[in-house]
Amino acid sequence: MTTVIAHRGYSAKFPENTPLAFQEALKAGANGIELDVHYSADQAIVICHDETVDRTSNGKGLIKELSLDQLKALDFGNANHYGKSDTGIWTLDEFLAWASDYPELLINIEIKNNIFAYEGIVKDVAALLDKYERWETVIISSFNHQTIKKMQEVNRQARLGFLVADTLLNPEEYCYKYGVTNYHPAYFSVNREDIQVLTAAGVAVNTWTVNKVEDMQTLSDIGVTAVITNEVSLALDVLA
Repeated sequence: MTTVIAHRGYSAKFPENTPLAFQEALKAGANGIELDVHYSADQAIVICHDETVDRTSNGKGLIKELSLDQLKALDFGNANHYGKSDTGIWTLDEFLAWASDYPELLINIEIKNNIFAYEGIVKDVAALLDKYERWETVIISSFNHQTIKKMQEVNRQARLGFLVADTLLNPEEYCYKYGVTNYHPAYFSVNREDIQVLTAAGVAVNTWTVNKVEDMQTLSDIGVTAVITNEVSLALDVLA
């Protein structure tokens, strides 16, 4: 069965990348959770998709220029409806502490350092995975493939994923060359032949961001390993 990974938590119905979205994804039955991390000004690893807080919160500014205290003061959802503790920003440390109660939960951590370098973030993410002994159920992905290489140097056993937005020639050769066992393409860029070749090479194919029934069905039919989706319950129903 194709695995369902909740994109930024259950983001179709709840504020993305918030504790609430993660909790509701789990309640809905998601097999995994995808999230994004940045450095704050004081180098806390915080969970947010964009480089700024403008779109997702009631604040403004670059995450890398805001302290953790400043970020914690912001509302990343409708606090009047949900409650501030559910719609504030979480650190990766806080998320992993919560996830400790769910040892089988697959976690996809996307390191968002393709725009800002965030020097040191790879080692700090690795240190948190050491702290919570969570390597076996975590995939580290990034559009910055240098980041994937750096994580591999930190831990040769890490599960790593190349994020791509375009169609690659011979993606199985690219993954094999660098010892990466997860390939994360945009869903519209994959075809049956690529899936078959990648799967035969031992590479899991986790596609993003799949929100329509027909796309979920097609991708499942051609053998993708996982769909990364905002529509968690819909995907679970379609792929059951």
